[in-house]
Amino acid sequence: MDVATLGFYADVVCTDCGCKDHVHTLLANFRLEGVLGYGGMSIVLRGRDVVLGRPVAIKLLNELYRNQPERIARFENECSMMAKVHHENVVSVYSAGWAKEQFYIAMELLEGRNLETIVAENGPLSPIRAIEVITKVVKGLEAAHIAGMLHRDMKPGNVIITDAGIPKVLDFGLAQSRSADEETEEVIWATPYYVSPETLQRGAEDARTDIYSVGMTLRYLLTGNDTLPENPASVSALLDAKYKLASFAQQMPKAEPCLCELIDRMTAFAPEARHDNYADLLAELNEVHEVLSEKHLQKVSPEKRRLLRRKLAGLGGGVAISSTVAFILGYCIATPPPQREAISVSPIGRIHQNHVAPILTALSKEQYVQAVDTSEKLFNAQVESTMAAWGLLHGACVAYLDNNVESKVDALLGMFRLVLNNDKNHSPVAGSLRQQLHLADQALDSPERVSEISDRRVRAMTQCLLVRRFLTEGKVGEAKEAINAAKEEFKLTKEPPYTTTLCKKVEQLETVYALAFSSASYQQALGYMAQHNFMLAEQSLKTLPADSEEIKVLLELCACCADLCETLKRLMKDDYAPGMTAEQFLTLNKSKKYVDSLRETEFCTLLLLLKHDYKAAFKLNPYAQKPNSVAPFAIMLRDWQARLAPHIKE
Repeated sequence: MDVATLGFYADVVCTDCGCKDHVHTLLANFRLEGVLGYGGMSIVLRGRDVVLGRPVAIKLLNELYRNQPERIARFENECSMMAKVHHENVVSVYSAGWAKEQFYIAMELLEGRNLETIVAENGPLSPIRAIEVITKVVKGLEAAHIAGMLHRDMKPGNVIITDAGIPKVLDFGLAQSRSADEETEEVIWATPYYVSPETLQRGAEDARTDIYSVGMTLRYLLTGNDTLPENPASVSALLDAKYKLASFAQQMPKAEPCLCELIDRMTAFAPEARHDNYADLLAELNEVHEVLSEKHLQKVSPEKRRLLRRKLAGLGGGVAISSTVAFILGYCIATPPPQREAISVSPIGRIHQNHVAPILTALSKEQYVQAVDTSEKLFNAQVESTMAAWGLLHGACVAYLDNNVESKVDALLGMFRLVLNNDKNHSPVAGSLRQQLHLADQALDSPERVSEISDRRVRAMTQCLLVRRFLTEGKVGEAKEAINAAKEEFKLTKEPPYTTTLCKKVEQLETVYALAFSSASYQQALGYMAQHNFMLAEQSLKTLPADSEEIKVLLELCACCADLCETLKRLMKDDYAPGMTAEQFLTLNKSKKYVDSLRETEFCTLLLLLKHDYKAAFKLNPYAQKPNSVAPFAIMLRDWQARLAPHIKE
């Protein structure tokens, strides 16, 4: 069968036996495994990097556009700009290049559902949840804006909520550099409901253009409706409909005024009426979130509050409980996840403060050994089991953070689990805290569940203890993420007397990473790379933490330079020597002219990288002064430089 004209991963049927199969399933170092979706200009395929062994999403121009130079240039531009952005809320670009006369982009493969699907299947989101998602989206777009780009096609379908619950912005296919020409295409490709008026009018675009689309996205998340009145069929009619767009209060009369004002400002027809920048927008999003959270708490009925007060009055030998405490506890018990917001559990702590307070006092005074010893005594004391578990979790966390008592971590965690599972000695009013501690217990065995913990302090302590596990397993990247998460959670916790001291201890853990790459395997791998022995270098690198960004780059460098050295052998013949340095190649090339000056500089750049001289390599990079170059080598070097930034010595 002649399959030359068929696209990648195309279906074919044998004309003889009727058997179905796929053709063109190899592209560069990727094995194609299926089709993920189609866009207006492109096709996205599921693939696997056979060198690095990781799943990827491969984006290609579809058959209609793959031979049109202007579309190819636009596609390369998309890749170039996406490679500049490194943020947890933006899909990551791994690599790009040409193979089989096609330009491709290899990206992070996201497992999850987009917002459009979520709303279509489950209905509109709650205001609090919608604001939380949009806040993450805005942070991702802000990172893209800092890198010099606009999205220009923001909509629910371009935001994936991963299986871990993280919103990710994708499909920058209509993105453009802010320094690019103001010209726009004749066709408006963006989705009509979400596209900004200035884009339709072919006017100047800036961050406020994307803010409009995000505002319309938020409107959709809250209403489930993405249609405009009278279904405008032309650009002029669409502009008129956007100009006459009803205020959000008219569409949702029961919505909170602050939420209505936020959406109306984001979706104002005139750009100057919107937020000036992402910082202003994020500030207002946070303010609205606080108001919505407070309003949500107030929905607990007075009768339920009175009932809880009566229950609490009978506990602890007549301990006096304020109505505020009962109110917050009522919220904890009455509100099911995922609507429950992260709140402080300190009211429960006050019930048993004669047992728990000494631990917190010791922590606030930075008396870590005393805090651990005090928490250890909770195991045999007559203390309500949830509070004992709460104190023991503190103890285990502090023991890990303090070298003097690190040996007690396992024992304290064992006690924590025993008292937590004591069904005979726990108070019903501690239900919310108990649930959080059970989630922490489960997360220590299954780290992916840590996101289910809503209480900041419980989540922060669990992240600390997970660092220990990750480092034991060699997962340095995950350990670093856990440290950063723990720091952030402790900073946001509103009880600074002791969480501030814990935050300081967490920061000390960061020194671990200075030692993480000092292993013999790492040094051995660098030696093999310098000798151009890439097979042994890869074997050594694969014994190191797979989540390290530097290790990933070095593996990619090995694969790239293996081809480079084959080229050098062919060009230089007997002059090539394994382990050749950039200086040696430069000297030989000046006299024998194996390659032109551009290729000479490219080869020297890679040879410097093989010698682990990152700073010199990126300084020599021939495209260093061309930040918008879409040459494959330029894109690859920009990607590596961004990912290796923490390891480049000044």
